[in-house]
Amino acid sequence: MKNINIKQLAKEFKLNEKEQNLLKNILIIKDFHNNIKDIKVFENYINKWLEKIPTIKEEDERLLKSIREKFHFFESKFPLYNTKYIKINQKAYILNSNKIEIALYKNSEKKLFWKISPKFINHFKPNDIIKLGFLRKEDGKFYLFKTKILNIQNISGMTLLTTMHSEKFEIRQKRKNDRYPIEIPLEIKYKNIYKKTSTFIGNFSNISKNGAQIFLKNFDSEIDKAEPLSLKFSMDQKIFFVEANIKYIIKENQKIVIGIEFKNIKKDFESSISKFINQLSQKNDI
Repeated sequence: MKNINIKQLAKEFKLNEKEQNLLKNILIIKDFHNNIKDIKVFENYINKWLEKIPTIKEEDERLLKSIREKFHFFESKFPLYNTKYIKINQKAYILNSNKIEIALYKNSEKKLFWKISPKFINHFKPNDIIKLGFLRKEDGKFYLFKTKILNIQNISGMTLLTTMHSEKFEIRQKRKNDRYPIEIPLEIKYKNIYKKTSTFIGNFSNISKNGAQIFLKNFDSEIDKAEPLSLKFSMDQKIFFVEANIKYIIKENQKIVIGIEFKNIKKDFESSISKFINQLSQKNDI
């Protein structure tokens, strides 16, 4: 393989002089003959370079983001390679507790800075390991990852949660329909492989035309993903009894989040859920 030709890259991707110089500094590594246009190879170089420098200049951070954009690494054809590709203002949820909403304020090369409501500041402390989840609009996939809290601080009237970056994602399948946050109480009946029936009380935390997410707290039972659930809840001033398949289960201490897909949908429920989702969609657009 041939060594990387910076001038050729500059011509192909319209890199300016500062971007070219930064790449030259990053690529002062003996074995720099790999295909830097591959996102994995590129990020490996960046990580090696970051290990060698004590701090990174803000200008270099901006240049790196620009280079990534010119290399088309932000496009939806690429699943997120690491958390450096999460865009500013991306909404996410801390799943250790009752789905605490946060939003990305700043994404630096070494840290993530999340805006969080001050009322949750006492729920966490530095060095806590938290699980974050977010829906990426570019590819419609739901990403989950674990990270460590580095700091919690108030800056200019904002409460910021600082976390480490991650390259390890759990990626959920693309949804057929948009999901909307909602809080609807429901009764859940679950029959295990031994035909023993258990009843739980929970809430829908979001819903779509074909499925939903359920949140249960103070939960200490075992649920087999292969076994369906029977749901009872009120919607559109009607009581519905609906069967659902489990798509995923996230357990945190005595709390559990379950992703479900409705099955054997009857016409009256299909009509009501469509009407309900349309109402939520209109509210969301306002």
